[in-house]
Amino acid sequence: MPAIASFHEEQGSRGRCEAFDGFDIIAAPLGGFDQAARDSRIFCGASGNAVTYASHAIKLAKLTNTSGGFYILMHHGGGREVLAIPTFYDGGVLVNTILGLPERVQYALLYTIWKTARSARDQAQAETTHQWAQAYADKRIRQRRATKTRAARRDHPRMGGQRSDGSARQEGGIMIVYNVKRRWFDLKSDAEHYRIAEKLPPDATTKISISDRTQLAALLNALCEPPPPEDKAATEKTGVPAAVIDSAFVDPDFEIPKFLRESWERLMAGKGE
Repeated sequence: MPAIASFHEEQGSRGRCEAFDGFDIIAAPLGGFDQAARDSRIFCGASGNAVTYASHAIKLAKLTNTSGGFYILMHHGGGREVLAIPTFYDGGVLVNTILGLPERVQYALLYTIWKTARSARDQAQAETTHQWAQAYADKRIRQRRATKTRAARRDHPRMGGQRSDGSARQEGGIMIVYNVKRRWFDLKSDAEHYRIAEKLPPDATTKISISDRTQLAALLNALCEPPPPEDKAATEKTGVPAAVIDSAFVDPDFEIPKFLRESWERLMAGKGE
């Protein structure tokens, strides 16, 4: 069975199209909506119970003036729907086989393909709705009133959403972190608590915005080996004030005791311990 490519509902200027324009009908098993056709779409099971599909007329078609690609056209009480099916490269054997089936089997096969696609779409929509509802419950999105309407306005949970602690992890795709001296924080509140505990002025807390991987790599390189003051291009690339780099940089000679550095140097020189 060919894979499903796309699924959409046709609509005209008044919300519903009047016909499947632009398609050449290849097969219309069990007809349209005359009474005889409706009656022919009553199927009986092995138990003798009957199910009617009278409200659903289905067609197999292709686009006018094209050679590839087939479509299932479904017309029912809710409107008209078009299900695109990509060509299966078997020289037309599949389509010819379908056309050679009895009409009731044709209808059952095409209806099953359409129903499978419809169910997949409905399931995807239900899962998306659940994800939005869960994101709102977890406070990963915020709702606010739009300017000229009473309708609630939702921000995308990954682009400007809030975490459960009220802090913003990202703003419009930009990663935000905060720096105080040699400490880094993902929450502004934590940065402020540290600044106050260290009895530092308000301007000791610096907000750092990282827009992409290139800027992040430049910042990490600068923290490992600060660029010379005259290299303004390198400083601009990090997007971080030079004072922050100077404050956060860890000097190995300062942090590592002298006896350990000397021992390491003798080891590297092959002189043992």
